[in-house]
Amino acid sequence: MSDTIKELVHEEPWRVGQGRPRNILDMSWDPNSWVVCDGEVVWDKDGVWWYCPKCGHCSRWSQTLHYRAEHPQDSYNRNIQFFYKRRKEQGVSDEVAKLQALHIAGLALKAAAMLPPGELAKFINERLMVE
Repeated sequence: MSDTIKELVHEEPWRVGQGRPRNILDMSWDPNSWVVCDGEVVWDKDGVWWYCPKCGHCSRWSQTLHYRAEHPQDSYNRNIQFFYKRRKEQGVSDEVAKLQALHIAGLALKAAAMLPPGELAKFINERLMVE
């Protein structure tokens, strides 16, 4: 089962918190978005990886206290709101900000589509501010 959870994490890196703002140095940091999950974890047969059926978070650390996994739609919404807020502060119209956001999302999706699913976490780390 360890390979199954490991493969899941490579295909769905948000399950380990990939891409979330980690601290106040990230301008999109929101301390209210870090909610501790009270779900019971399920360990793999080797005792290396665990999975929380309640929120979907995965980890290989012995500490099972974890923050709720952020669903990709929530991450997208948070980042889009952050983008619009920053563009408004810079005097950009709503229509232009919307077109810019769509253009950036399209380019990022195109670049990510060229990679195998297991390389998604590497793509995020190399191109986006995540720490």
